[in-house]
Amino acid sequence: MRDQINSMFFATFFVSLVILLGDSTVAGAQEINPCEDNIIRVNEYRIQTMQSRRGEQECFIYLSQSNSVDDMYKRLIWNSNGEFVVFYSFGKGSANTQTGAKNYYFLPQSQSLKLEIIGADVIQVTTANGVEMRFNTVSGVFEDISGVQFTQNINFNRSSPNWIQLIGSQSFIFESEFKIGSSPKEYQFGQVNMIKSGYTCNANNQNLFSYSSEEPSLKIKTQEQLNALVQQRCVYTF
Repeated sequence: MRDQINSMFFATFFVSLVILLGDSTVAGAQEINPCEDNIIRVNEYRIQTMQSRRGEQECFIYLSQSNSVDDMYKRLIWNSNGEFVVFYSFGKGSANTQTGAKNYYFLPQSQSLKLEIIGADVIQVTTANGVEMRFNTVSGVFEDISGVQFTQNINFNRSSPNWIQLIGSQSFIFESEFKIGSSPKEYQFGQVNMIKSGYTCNANNQNLFSYSSEEPSLKIKTQEQLNALVQQRCVYTF
């Protein structure tokens, strides 16, 4: 039942309906194309890659633990526009009350999304702005996020959903509010914070997204667009 709920949730979350091709177990190091449909297992984790068939044809990486207990789990999602989503399931029940998500936006887009499996245990995703995020599938935590200070809380729950928090960065990362039951970017006036050392910003989702189509569409893609947003909405504090 929860798989059906999650499928419905992500159909509206990303509007991605795909045919999955392949299901393999990894031994050794390799690079995987995030734009090709595939499922790969690394220890207890399942990696799914795909390209959406609608809109901007974004590429996605989904990482989730395959042995979740009582529908308590987290799912990490990256896309080629620079978005990083931490999706939570807090247990059995309605997706409207028992799921939640927090979004990060790694800007601007300077390169393609990249996925590598290093050795037998480590997954490395390079985001659209070049930040490398290295996740260990044995410990279940990030080993490193290049140029980013972060904290992790393994014991997450509905009242304290911050499994990972990015608290400082050398690059431009925007952080959404946590939302129950839907994607944070669906709310035009939802607050967005800047995670870059030395900056404070007063921004919301409509500064990052266009809401003229069926789905919110990221409008900050180039360095020039990012510079304009920072000049309008942010203050350099030191």
